[in-house]
Amino acid sequence: MTGHSTDQKLDTFDDLIQSLKATPASSLNDFFTRHQDCLTRVLSDPSHFSHTLQAMPNNSIEKCNAIYEAVKNYLSLNVQDENDLNLIFIVLPRKNKIPFCLLLYKNRPEIFSNITCFKTLFKTLPHDNQDRKKIYDSTKNRLVSAIFSAEDLGNILCALSPEECTDFCNIFKEKLMDIIFNASFFANFFRILSDEQRALAYEAIKDSLPDLIETAEDFYHVSYFLSTEQRLYIYESIKKDLNEIIINKKHLINIFTALPPEKYQEVCNILNTPTNLEKFIKNEKDLNDLIVPLLPEQCATVFYLLKDRLGELIKTEEEIVGLLTELPLKICIIVLEKIENNLKNIALKKFSNNPINKENDDKFYKLFVIFSLKAYCDRIKKTKQTTSGEYIDFRLFAASRSRSRDINHDLAEKLIASLESGEKLETVFSEKSIHEKRDAIRKEKFKNHQGPFERKAVWSAELNKIFQTTRAYSGKPASTDWIASPLRGSQ
Repeated sequence: MTGHSTDQKLDTFDDLIQSLKATPASSLNDFFTRHQDCLTRVLSDPSHFSHTLQAMPNNSIEKCNAIYEAVKNYLSLNVQDENDLNLIFIVLPRKNKIPFCLLLYKNRPEIFSNITCFKTLFKTLPHDNQDRKKIYDSTKNRLVSAIFSAEDLGNILCALSPEECTDFCNIFKEKLMDIIFNASFFANFFRILSDEQRALAYEAIKDSLPDLIETAEDFYHVSYFLSTEQRLYIYESIKKDLNEIIINKKHLINIFTALPPEKYQEVCNILNTPTNLEKFIKNEKDLNDLIVPLLPEQCATVFYLLKDRLGELIKTEEEIVGLLTELPLKICIIVLEKIENNLKNIALKKFSNNPINKENDDKFYKLFVIFSLKAYCDRIKKTKQTTSGEYIDFRLFAASRSRSRDINHDLAEKLIASLESGEKLETVFSEKSIHEKRDAIRKEKFKNHQGPFERKAVWSAELNKIFQTTRAYSGKPASTDWIASPLRGSQ
C-alpha cells in the first residue's frame, strides 16, 4: 500500500523533484530501482532533466551525477536539436559533458549531421580527444550536404580545429562561392570566424574574391576581416579598375579605409590626382569626411599628400579648431606644421581661451608646448650652425655655454618625443623626470670628456619658463603669450 502511494506521487513532475530532493544520496540507487519507469519516462526529456538538476540543492553534486547516470542512455535518445543540447549542457557537470557527446555519437550519430548540434558538440570535445577524429571523418561529408548558406558554413568552421578547418575548406572549396553571393555575404560569413579560420577559408577562395568586387563599397566589405597582406593581394587584382569604382568622395573613403597608407600615392596616380586629390577634396568639410574613419597612420599620409593644399583647404581659425579637435595629437602636429603660422597661432590662442572640453584643452596645451619646444630647438640649431667653433673648442668658457645649449636642445627633443607618444603633461614635466633626463643626456654626451667642464650645464631661461608654466598648468594655461611668440620665430 505504501509503495503504491509513492508511485502515485511520482506521477507528477513536481512530486518527482520533491522526492529526489528529500532522498539521501546514499539511498538513491534504491530509489532509482523502485521508480525506474517513472524516471526514464520523465527525465529522459531534456527540459525535465534540466529543470530537475537545477532544482537540486547547491551542494548535491553527487546526487546530480547519480541522476545523470541513471537516465543518460534514455536522455541521449531524446535529443532532437541544439536547444535540447543546451538544456542538458547548462546543468551537466563538466566531467560528464565529453562522455555524453560520445554517448550521443553511439546512440544517435545522425545528430552530428545537424549543423547547430555539430557546432555545440564539437566545441565541447577537446581537439586532442581520441574519438574526435573518428566522429569528424564519419560526419564531414554529410555536413557538406547540409550546408545551404554562409552562416551554415561559419557554424561548422568555428567548431573545428585548424587541421579540420583546412580539410573541410578543401572539401567544400568548389561549393564555397555558390553560397557567397556578394561582398556583404562574404563579410557576414567571415564575421563569425576566428582569425585562424579566416586565414584558412581565405586561402581556399582568394582567387575568386575579386569577382565579388564591383564597387568601392564591395572592396571595403571584402577587406574588412582580412589582414593587410590579404587586402593587398585583392587590391592588386582590382586596381586596374579603380577609375571605374572610385567616382566620388565616398568611394575614395572606402578604398583608403581598407588600404594601408603606403598605397595611397599609387591610388592617386591611377586616378590621375598624383599629389592633391583635388577631384575629391575641395574644402575643409571634404577633408574632415575623409579622415574621420581613418587610423592615425592613414591620416598622416593623407595630410602628407595634401600638404601643399592645406592652406587652401583650411582657411579660418574656426576650421582649424574644428579639424584639430577631431584629430590625434600626432596628426595635429603635421597639420600645424603645414599651415600658415599666423593663422596657426591665432587658432591655438583662441582655443586655449575658449576650451571645448578638458580633454581637448589638454591636447591643445600639449600642442602649445610641443611647438614652443620645437621653436627652441630650431633656434639652437641655427646658433650651432653660425657658431660651430664654440662646440669644438672645449677649452673656452664660451664652449661651456654652447655645450649647455647642446644639452638643453637634446632635452627639449626628448620632451617633444614623450609628449608625442601620449605621455601625460604632469609626468613629462615632473621636476624629477626633467632632472633625470637632463643628467642622463649630460653624462652620455660628455662621458669621455676630460677637462674643466665637470659641473652641470647651465639652465636655459627660456626652457625653464616652459617647464615652470607647464607645471603650473591646471585645466588651461593662464597665459599663452610666451608660447605664441616662439611660434612666430622671434627670439
